[in-house]
Amino acid sequence: MPPFDIAYSTCGRSFPIMKHTIIYGFLILFTQFQLAALDVDTEDWDLVQAYQSSTHIFYGELSKSLPIRNFNTGVMGVNLQNISSIDLSMEPIVWPKSKEFVFSIIESFKGTFAEPFVAILPEPDPKLWPYIEDDSGDVFLCRPETVNSQLQGLQSGAVGLFFVRHFSNSKTLVLYRARFGKRAQDDLALLRQFQAAGGTLTLEQIRERVRNQQRAAAEHEATAFRIFEDEYYKILRIQDLDIRVSLLKDLVARLGYDGRWTYFGYKERYMKRHGAYLEKGVQPPGPTKGREKLWHDISGELDKIEAIQKARQFRRQ
Repeated sequence: MPPFDIAYSTCGRSFPIMKHTIIYGFLILFTQFQLAALDVDTEDWDLVQAYQSSTHIFYGELSKSLPIRNFNTGVMGVNLQNISSIDLSMEPIVWPKSKEFVFSIIESFKGTFAEPFVAILPEPDPKLWPYIEDDSGDVFLCRPETVNSQLQGLQSGAVGLFFVRHFSNSKTLVLYRARFGKRAQDDLALLRQFQAAGGTLTLEQIRERVRNQQRAAAEHEATAFRIFEDEYYKILRIQDLDIRVSLLKDLVARLGYDGRWTYFGYKERYMKRHGAYLEKGVQPPGPTKGREKLWHDISGELDKIEAIQKARQFRRQ
């Protein structure tokens, strides 16, 4: 193969490498990045970017997961370890242990869907970079991405917001990101507003408007919370335990809660909102701030008063 003007590409950014110095350029990149694939788990989430990068976006349920051995993507790749001259040694990209995911679509936001909808979970080789040549003859080598760890552990019945795109300009649809729990609900709210706008507003404009609303709501909540917190500390100084209990229970109700805080109830709420992002076997940490933390503290105070009152009653007997 004759030498080309090549561009190194990752996440939509490309950096041209001069002809005649292609090998030296690749060796520099090879040393600099040590063939480490992009770890999407550590990337900041950007819904607007994900929307632009995806061909299919939907809220749905994973109904079936099937292992696929030696899936041929139909794309050629370049193994950087095998570069020894100005010629590029190419080989087909085959995924030894990929998965076929079959989805039921609940709500769609981008793309045309057939039922059932099928996407592949890839198993990229970090040493084998897809080779792409566009219509103008420009050539790109795309740095492989590490599969998101959440996707590797997906099981049938999982419900979430899924993002799919074509693998390196091929016909193969690959699942590359997903959102679950509260994060999915937050993104769904934005996508629904964008869909309802019918093109009159961009997704970025809607996101900024929602962020402004959230900032205003957070400021209002912070002011209200300081009032609740100050009231709590004032109640703690009341000597009469019956009055203190009555006021603390009233404060719990005005915070928007019922009864006393329990870790079991907290864990259930936490897992529903964020459980998909918790490592297996790790227990959710307790609340550290805000209304739930204050509810936790009030409940602890009520438990303590109850113990004191029971002890006093026992001594009178």
